[in-house]
Amino acid sequence: MEFSNARSNRRQSNISSLTSTRSTRSKGKALTSYYPQDDSEDELAQQSNQFNDRGDDSDEIPIIRSDINGAKRTSSRKKRRPQRRATSKRGMEDDSEIEFETARRSKRSTRALKSMKDPEIEDEYAAVEDKAASAPKIAAIKETFEEFSEESEFRRAHHELCDTCNTQGHGKGQLVFCQGCSYSYHKQCIGVRSQRDHRVTKVGEDLFVFQCKFCIGFYKKDKQAPSYSMCQSCWFPGPSCAQFSTKKSPRQEEKARLENGGEDPATYVDPYLVDSSSNVLFRCSTCRRAYHFEHLPPLTPDSATDGDVRDNRIEEYSLAGWQCKDCSEAQHKIHALVAWRPTEGSTYTKGQSSDDIPAEQMEYLVKWEGRSHRHDTWMPSSWVYGVSVAATRKAFHKRDDNASPKMTTESAVEEEWLLADVLLSVKYRHGSRASSKSLDLARISDVTQVFMKFQGLSYEEAVWDEPPSPDSGSLWSAFVAAYEEFIVGKYFPSTNYQRMRERVNHYRTLDFQEKCELKTQPPGIKEGRTLMPYQMEGINWLLYNFHQQQNVILADEMGLGKTIQIVSFISTLVQDQPKCYPFLIVVPNATCPNWRRELKDWAPGLRVVTYHGGKVSQELAYRHELFPDGIKDGMKAHVVIMSYEAASNIKSAFNSVRWAGLIVDEGQRLKNEETQLYKTLVDMNIPCRILLTGTPLQNNKKELFTLLQFIDPKNDAETLDAEYSELTKENLPELHNLIRPYFLRRTKIQVLKFLPPMAQVIVPVTMTVLQEKLSKSIIARNPELIKAIITKGKMRAGDRKNLSNIIADLRQCLCHPFCFNSNVEDKTVSDEQLHRNLIEASPKLMLLNIMLPKLKERGHRVLIFSQFLGCLDIIEDFLNGLGLPYGRIDGKLSALKKQREIDAFNAPESPLFAMLLSTRAGSVGINLATADTVIIYDPDWNPHQDLQAISRAHRIGQKEKVLCFQLTTKDTVEENILQTGKKKMALDHALIESLDADSENISDLESILKHGAEALFSDKEKAKITYDSASVDRLLDRTHIENTHADDQTAETQFSVARVWANDSGTLTNNVDNASGNNAPATDASVWENILKAREEEHQRELAQKQEVYGRGARRRGTKVSIGPPSLYLTRN
Repeated sequence: MEFSNARSNRRQSNISSLTSTRSTRSKGKALTSYYPQDDSEDELAQQSNQFNDRGDDSDEIPIIRSDINGAKRTSSRKKRRPQRRATSKRGMEDDSEIEFETARRSKRSTRALKSMKDPEIEDEYAAVEDKAASAPKIAAIKETFEEFSEESEFRRAHHELCDTCNTQGHGKGQLVFCQGCSYSYHKQCIGVRSQRDHRVTKVGEDLFVFQCKFCIGFYKKDKQAPSYSMCQSCWFPGPSCAQFSTKKSPRQEEKARLENGGEDPATYVDPYLVDSSSNVLFRCSTCRRAYHFEHLPPLTPDSATDGDVRDNRIEEYSLAGWQCKDCSEAQHKIHALVAWRPTEGSTYTKGQSSDDIPAEQMEYLVKWEGRSHRHDTWMPSSWVYGVSVAATRKAFHKRDDNASPKMTTESAVEEEWLLADVLLSVKYRHGSRASSKSLDLARISDVTQVFMKFQGLSYEEAVWDEPPSPDSGSLWSAFVAAYEEFIVGKYFPSTNYQRMRERVNHYRTLDFQEKCELKTQPPGIKEGRTLMPYQMEGINWLLYNFHQQQNVILADEMGLGKTIQIVSFISTLVQDQPKCYPFLIVVPNATCPNWRRELKDWAPGLRVVTYHGGKVSQELAYRHELFPDGIKDGMKAHVVIMSYEAASNIKSAFNSVRWAGLIVDEGQRLKNEETQLYKTLVDMNIPCRILLTGTPLQNNKKELFTLLQFIDPKNDAETLDAEYSELTKENLPELHNLIRPYFLRRTKIQVLKFLPPMAQVIVPVTMTVLQEKLSKSIIARNPELIKAIITKGKMRAGDRKNLSNIIADLRQCLCHPFCFNSNVEDKTVSDEQLHRNLIEASPKLMLLNIMLPKLKERGHRVLIFSQFLGCLDIIEDFLNGLGLPYGRIDGKLSALKKQREIDAFNAPESPLFAMLLSTRAGSVGINLATADTVIIYDPDWNPHQDLQAISRAHRIGQKEKVLCFQLTTKDTVEENILQTGKKKMALDHALIESLDADSENISDLESILKHGAEALFSDKEKAKITYDSASVDRLLDRTHIENTHADDQTAETQFSVARVWANDSGTLTNNVDNASGNNAPATDASVWENILKAREEEHQRELAQKQEVYGRGARRRGTKVSIGPPSLYLTRN
């Protein structure tokens, strides 16, 4: 057969080619003859014949080669470098002529790229299939464009460089000129017809015209994009910018060609619009905006004014590189967008966002790269879109605070962004160096450039800038203070650690009471600042322990001034006796600026440097502030404030520093000895260690012992934990004696006798019908977990996470059903009905709907705390519906904006009635003593957080009685969490047991989940708690506050005896233990069985509803199991 013969020939050809390309030359001594192979013999047989044919006298033994590793083919014209032959040691020793070839790595790829099937096997059975005929190739349109001479008016109005490759590009084809604007493109650069964004239209026989993508509105797909077809001055579109034809696919063009007798049809275009110089708009080569040439502003005051304006502008702008005036004058790139505003403020309607305003009617305040905010400029939105990257614009619009416009630069730029904070380097008008500190201080007027970090901004945003003018008020004052600090650092004395150690040793030989104890205000404290008596006691306690070389924990309750006591302690040791430094203060990253501010405010004589933020910030502080003259000259600071993250990765940067002391803020961060921070701080081997914490017992016993181990290595945490594994009446006093020397703990009630009284009232509410339905579905959605609870079987590794997720969903549902899932809300109704539905879905909002207006009428102000940001959003809508003004503080706010919110709320005659706070972000470092009512909307796992939240109002400066309402939903996980927290606070007061804020024990989570399940799934009628105006009036009565003090006057105990409001009797009771506890009845297993039964019934109902009948038969669709009533969306957002 012809096909078989052809295959055979092809196979033989392949074999021949393989034989001819395989290398047979040895790397050793070359063979003297070559014998062609016979196809009838294998290669080994052939080489054996070769050997025998040489005769017995031949000592040469041929080397057997594998044909797998063929020699690499090289060009005969390439001269290869001679290779050294490797000879076996064995061959050299016995003088054998047999050469052993060295091992070689094959360069041939061994990957099977094609079928490895033997072509000879079953050749006769190979099927031959006819290849299907492909569709005929569609002929491309041959585009031809008119050539224009250099003298042509039409060409003169266009760029001489291609907009794509930015060259004249000889060899890339002719330049094609846009009909609507001044852009030009090489014919090769406009791309393939079917894929290009530009438009090419046939207007006559062998004549095509070109329109660029900017003219035809390609970028209008982006709603923020400006219209590039309009003049930016008169806002009229260019006559030749509208597309002459629509884009067609190759198949559509082929069909039109066939319908036109095989020729491409031409599109009729008004001759006035084609190749008309007067229709061409100027288009900036940078920002892409278009102008009529007549409407372009002159680039310089000396621009020609006589003659034709259009001709003058064409000549002027072509010489300027075809850039508009805005681009010519912009000397820097865009660094960030600060704010936006409408071009015409009178046309703006309150509530409009930037999405509601056309780009042409809006402008942005631009911060330039390498320039400070003093040079921010308002630029048109169309210009910003053309020169900025998309990420910059998207980042700007994602920020919530940019939703509303800022009409002036002053309202957009914070004053702190203009005030000098730290000067990193200085340049003077005269290059000569001063010889003394006083002379340098007097040269402030000679400063021309400063490398400056600004207040409220990070080190990453430090820039070179001109100093402010002396008549600029606060800007000049801040610059003078920063310059003086810079000079102090420049002339900071070198540290002699040997002399400092001698002074410290002498200090510790002195009689403390006679020579060291402070009887008056500490030295170095700013004039006008006065410490309270208990703070003086705390400072002397710290000094005494330093004198005795004893490390300690300052555990005063929040709001008592631990920071001020530490500042005074350091100031005394640095500026009085024994004059020792430097001190390292390790704090959370967000509080580094606050610590520096407090140190400079209370002890201005100390040189303080912060070391935090990212790598850039740390390098700038290290190179310019800490070691400006190199490591050998020593560190130029009395105090270094370092973030946890920076301290964890400090490595060897501070190995040369011999620290005088270490202070760790929020000392509970060291509760785990396996953390990098713990290990790093221990390795630094600093002799004096002080921990600060407002919640010293936020840990279990092991974690408490770890803190003791950190401050005193003699205490081994493992040993202590084993020794006190079980606490008894016998070893409890021993534990107290062990802890007592290390702790100083005072509470506000103990030391601030002048503070008005404070009471906490637990206000129970009951679930709405919607909350009950959602809660049932949440609990029942994990049948396997419920079965494990019933059988008391072993839970899987992921069960703890599942339990935590269920409890988190229940907590959100109890805050508000819409917080759990916003899809439950009907958003198609009127605003009034929307607000009514919002209130009626939550019993807590129904209570606040009565309570808050009454508080407003009586002149009270309120703080509302919640764990969930989504819940704060709902409360915002609720307050807006009531018309009550409010502020908000959560973790999303920067420290600067947070402080502005605080100042606005605390300002005299402030119109704000309420402040919404997230419990974690709003419980630290905030003074809101102008409020006298605290509402904790949902309980925190850690009761200390709720206590600290109350401290925001009940602190120094409070003049009114403080009433705190703790809202809790009866017979739910909230009630159990609150009760558990109460017991933990009681244990904390005894300095024994832990707060396990994360509830790591699965049994704890199980008990919390069980609590209320029986009531939720029971068929018994549940008693509803309903609040009316009269009952709320009794609840708001503050005459009962004096009766809530505890006997031992501690804040923890006061928290633990918080009363429960009995709405039926209108009185306070101590009946908190009915929620849970050891005496609480165990939940019967039948409860969980009822849950499973209800879950199964609901599943069967859904299966029946989703069954559909088609034609003569029926089929059951795949059913996605849901967890609740079909009418509700029960998945989380």
